[in-house]
Amino acid sequence: SEYTSSLTDNQDSGQGYTLSTGIRQLGMHFRSLYSAGSKNSLEYGLEANYFTFFPGDKQPYRSEIDEVKLKNEFSADFAAYVQDRYDVTPQFSVYGGLRYSYFMLLGPFTEHLYSGAYPDRTNYAGSKEYGKNDIVKTYGGLEPRFSVKYSFDVSSSVKAGISRNYQYMHVIANSTVITPTDTWKPCDPYIKPAIGDQVVVGYFRNFKKGALESSVEVYYKNVKNVLEYKNGAVLALNDSLEQDLLGGNLNAYGIEFLLRKNSGRLTGWISYTYSRSFMKTTGAARKDLVNNGERYPSNYDKPNDLSIVANYRITRRFTFGSSFTYSTGRPYTYPETNIVIDNNLLVYYSDRNKYRLPDYHRLDLSLTWDVSLKKNKKAYSSWTLSVYNVYGRKNVYSAYYKKEVPTAKNNYNKFAFYKLSIIGIPVPSLSYNLRF
Repeated sequence: SEYTSSLTDNQDSGQGYTLSTGIRQLGMHFRSLYSAGSKNSLEYGLEANYFTFFPGDKQPYRSEIDEVKLKNEFSADFAAYVQDRYDVTPQFSVYGGLRYSYFMLLGPFTEHLYSGAYPDRTNYAGSKEYGKNDIVKTYGGLEPRFSVKYSFDVSSSVKAGISRNYQYMHVIANSTVITPTDTWKPCDPYIKPAIGDQVVVGYFRNFKKGALESSVEVYYKNVKNVLEYKNGAVLALNDSLEQDLLGGNLNAYGIEFLLRKNSGRLTGWISYTYSRSFMKTTGAARKDLVNNGERYPSNYDKPNDLSIVANYRITRRFTFGSSFTYSTGRPYTYPETNIVIDNNLLVYYSDRNKYRLPDYHRLDLSLTWDVSLKKNKKAYSSWTLSVYNVYGRKNVYSAYYKKEVPTAKNNYNKFAFYKLSIIGIPVPSLSYNLRF
């Protein structure tokens, strides 16, 4: 598989460019399932992947401006796993699994060396070169998982589980620019794999012979080595990302409720989640840590998340559908004031994620017409007319300041404040579906 993305900036013909990034994966997987009677099923498998990372290629519009292209990076990972499910009794089941994963960063690669305890521009001490397919750095670890399920009767049960996972690549995302660009980064001598531990406990109950389903789940997650950015970090076309990145610990917890109706003319579900997610950075001098090393809301901290989905069968052929979503606005870092240094007006930003974007909510509607309901047909078709964002909510995706020439448009300010909304208008669509 391969994924590439590009960002084009042609507002200034003299400095116009196209920036491309991407990732390519070649993988092989083997999986085998062995059933030992009606109570026991065993699964085992092997995985092998080879990745090529394209961290950035900047092609200018004008030939007199030099191209900027970062070196490609290469990695390989391997894994072997075994998992088993055993029904101790008709009411009690146990599920256990163990996976071992191993990662290698491969050359050619340039390792930057530093004289201090942490990588920084002030203590850069040279570099070390690795040739093609040389092993630069390795990581590995066990990923156990264990869960149990106990059924009180045919309509209610409780489940609990615990697991650990390793992730050997990170996404370097800059979501504050007008068009976000993502860069994939493999682990290296300074960027460690993310290690996540999670515990989940849930209660599930059906009513009216399965016509109604309900559940409540509680979870806690701790993830080490999550990447965060220093203040003023340069992310695009940076061949020394370790100088601008920080490691961090993420703690998340929450409770999820679900009520689903499966039968009758009216079907659908209501789900609500209350969750919190906090970060605390490490791996640098205190002055370089985010918010001086204090805990703060992560980018994914959205305490309230509500979804309401309903489908009503008006007749045998016509079905009306609706979907409403609401969530708390994500944390954001806003400028709080401006200061003048050497006759230059500069913006002073708040602590990281001190504020929040406006809450997100959206309503979608649809009407589906089943063309024919005759039995024993080889194919069935339907038309669906839908409207996305019915009331045209301008949900804010990001907010930013831009330095401009003072005019009436920006209230004669040197720094104009913008909020970017994506698809802030109703969008109708018509689709044809064929099932055979």
